[in-house]
Amino acid sequence: MIWPALMAFARPWQAAPAVHCFVCCALACVTLSSCAASAPPPPVRPARPSLPRFATSVTELRQRMESRPDSVEFPEGVWSISAEQERGGEQTSTPDFSSVLVVKDPSDPRKFIELQISDSSSSPEITATFSALVQPGVFASEQFELEGGTSSTYRFQAESWTRFVGARTEVARGRSMLIRLIYDRVWPLQPSQRDSATFAVLELGRESGVYPDRPAVVQGSGFVLPSGRAVATNHHVVEGASRVEVRTEGGEWVEVQVARADVANDLAILVIPPDTVLVTADQPPYSIRIGREAALGAEVHALGFPMTGFFGSNRSFTSGAVSALVGLDDDPRLLQVTAPIQPGTSGGPLVDSRGRIMGVAVSTANTSLFLHSASVVPQNANFAMKIDYLLPLAGDDFGSFGEATSIGVKGSEVAARIGPWVVQVRASR
Repeated sequence: MIWPALMAFARPWQAAPAVHCFVCCALACVTLSSCAASAPPPPVRPARPSLPRFATSVTELRQRMESRPDSVEFPEGVWSISAEQERGGEQTSTPDFSSVLVVKDPSDPRKFIELQISDSSSSPEITATFSALVQPGVFASEQFELEGGTSSTYRFQAESWTRFVGARTEVARGRSMLIRLIYDRVWPLQPSQRDSATFAVLELGRESGVYPDRPAVVQGSGFVLPSGRAVATNHHVVEGASRVEVRTEGGEWVEVQVARADVANDLAILVIPPDTVLVTADQPPYSIRIGREAALGAEVHALGFPMTGFFGSNRSFTSGAVSALVGLDDDPRLLQVTAPIQPGTSGGPLVDSRGRIMGVAVSTANTSLFLHSASVVPQNANFAMKIDYLLPLAGDDFGSFGEATSIGVKGSEVAARIGPWVVQVRASR
């Protein structure tokens, strides 16, 4: 099934003091790092017997676009694609390996379809789809591979009107690899009035450090890694911020630095100042539960600081169950859970009944998009990035794992065990 607009996520940003902001994001593919005795196999991408097809030829579509250049809407047009791969500091590139035409999907105004310029058939194969997200110039893309009929999910962002870049990260055999697809515009050579206005706003935001649709202060959650030197959170919480802080147990806000970020998987590592102690030495470290150990129906809990402008500054603890072992569109990186994830919970831990951290709270289903696209409102559809994808990014900052309880314990005991590791994060632009 082609990725529809309703597959977008609503990012649980929380604007301080009480402004809600749902930011869409779609993320890319990764597997496990070296926390287990042996590295697990890479995620299996959904197989399809053949590529979907479009009902109109590439030649006819291009002629239609050329006859109405001022109505072309980004990312419509002709593009040349290059690829880059980076692993272990080594980078390889494949320049200009394909030329494609991107057109609007006639059945969905927020979706665009990619076709190969070289496909001369009357019903050309669709080689990619792009679904517009809430943030201007950002798209979720499903890239169909010509060989084997598989697909991969990328997060694309417009660097400019003439360049469009998608990224995803994979981890295999304990090594991570960043894959980038770079689209350079071939036609049209001038933007339409609509695109000119859109990109003028985007360029103004980049130059001033102001990101469109982003509140002045974003509040989220995070958790201290076992080393005690760093905090894990979501990238969308700290994206574009000029100052990032975490709140200590005593209520003091301490400035931290964004050390590393995995944009494709919406994860970030924050470094704590050497003289700052967020978790006392007598607090036992937690254990983890990797994705392949997750069980359908297992009890889970989410901890964080949701909507502090309404609910106060204390930690929140919600409970539910694992409702699916994959995210929307069979995304293998995510767990779907019924534990409520509210604005401000982004970046907090998802924990099982034995106090093991399973993932990072990421998103809740975008009910407005579901209602608009499918005339239904999903219930209890929340998502967490599996802990597997944080491990390569954290590296040595993760430290040593603790011991899990031998049996499941009450929620209050889980909260007492994990709560001190959970911190509030504040990002100011």
